[in-house]
Amino acid sequence: MADISLIYRICETIIGVLGVLGNGLIITVIWRVPFMHTSSIAIICHQAIIDFLGSLLLLLQRNIPVPAQVPQTFGGELLCRVWIGDVTLFLLFVASTYNLLALTLGRYFNIVHPLRFRLMQSRKGVAAVIVIVWLLAPLIKTYSFLHYSVVDGQCNFRQLPASKVMGPLIICLQFFLPMVIMLYCYIHMAVALKRQAKLITLKTDDVGQDNTTAEVGRAAQMHQQHQLLKVRRDIFETLVVVFVTFVVCWAPSQVAYFMFNIGLLELDVKGPVHIISTIMTASNCCLNPIIYCFKYKLFRRAMRTMIGRPDNEQFDGLIQTAATNTTQNYNMQELKMTVNE
Repeated sequence: MADISLIYRICETIIGVLGVLGNGLIITVIWRVPFMHTSSIAIICHQAIIDFLGSLLLLLQRNIPVPAQVPQTFGGELLCRVWIGDVTLFLLFVASTYNLLALTLGRYFNIVHPLRFRLMQSRKGVAAVIVIVWLLAPLIKTYSFLHYSVVDGQCNFRQLPASKVMGPLIICLQFFLPMVIMLYCYIHMAVALKRQAKLITLKTDDVGQDNTTAEVGRAAQMHQQHQLLKVRRDIFETLVVVFVTFVVCWAPSQVAYFMFNIGLLELDVKGPVHIISTIMTASNCCLNPIIYCFKYKLFRRAMRTMIGRPDNEQFDGLIQTAATNTTQNYNMQELKMTVNE
């Protein structure tokens, strides 16, 4: 058991360090690069802040020693429930989940219902999302704090009578419900993007070869719509990878806890099943920065800009096209929002 505990500590320390560094990089790039200052990027930045805090807490919890004997006082109970137990850590993980859900819904409305999405593009809209995330996460995890208590000087996890109802309900709220909503959104977005691509292809085929002003304008309009579709598809593909990573990291622990709460599985909080599933869940907070670095083109461009190697020609040209094409369905402001997201 000592060896398993040591491996557990080493793995989660590595995850914590990677999460702090990776999410710190995300926050720094977004803060320092002006064209990253948009509403949707603000939600991504908020995600990085939550994951940064989660990684930092994970790093500190696994490396700051706790008393061998926890006093059976109010302070001891507080220490047990808030610090020694994993509930505070999972509260941050749940906040990250709901922030990802908000980010997904923003993409969904942008692609499937763009007129509704336009109403969400404001500081008040972003502020509302952040407030909702930080209201939901503590509300969902409040009951979980009751699972830990000091018994004979040790902080122990205990099964409560109401857990057969509250346990599955909490797991559904913190994992299964967000997962189902996001899965629906990504399937619908994939269909919508495919339909948009087909429509643009048909319109492009109808463009004549004459060098008249009307035909040149239509050709420029089709090129612009094609470029916008590429930008949207890039963001969509990045978030799909983030979503799949979330499901893979979270599923083992949530399925195990669900089975434990309904009495189908005996779960030892110091056993290998709990340790491995917790490590997988914690690893999610350090993987998103890696995904953004390798998958999200706009973020890579922002990194190059931050280190003095700007590469915005494609986006600048796209915005300039919108400024000179008054017949385009997308106005200048909407185009800037789409490009910078």
